[in-house]
Amino acid sequence: MEQGDPVDNYVGRRIRERRKIVGLTQQKLAGYLGLSFQQVQKYERGTNRVGASKLMQLSKALEVPVSYFFEELEKDGTTGANLKNPTIDPHILSHAQVLAVVKSLIGIQDEKVRRRLIELIQSVHDAQDLPQQDEKKSA
Repeated sequence: MEQGDPVDNYVGRRIRERRKIVGLTQQKLAGYLGLSFQQVQKYERGTNRVGASKLMQLSKALEVPVSYFFEELEKDGTTGANLKNPTIDPHILSHAQVLAVVKSLIGIQDEKVRRRLIELIQSVHDAQDLPQQDEKKSA
């Protein structure tokens, strides 16, 4: 069960998501930060707040700008209930194919190309749903 401030919980989830994407264990990340792996766990759960200097170290270790940890907050402007749902289901990153796609997309430097690929994947997904919906209507 999560404790703490919703923003701290959100930032913790973003740390965990990115750590998994770049393939770091909590132990390796802790070593880079000069912390115990238990402290990294507390950050990821949102039970301990991440200070500004550690956030800077995290951004370097996880190869993202500091703003990455606040992206949805910046778009949404809230700290309420919508932050209780993770941006990415943490269990989905345990699937090798999903992790491979995510890593590959992140590696694409051209933002337009990345967006077009995401749109392509979404359109293929949506097209698969259409036959199922048509079958339900005719039944």
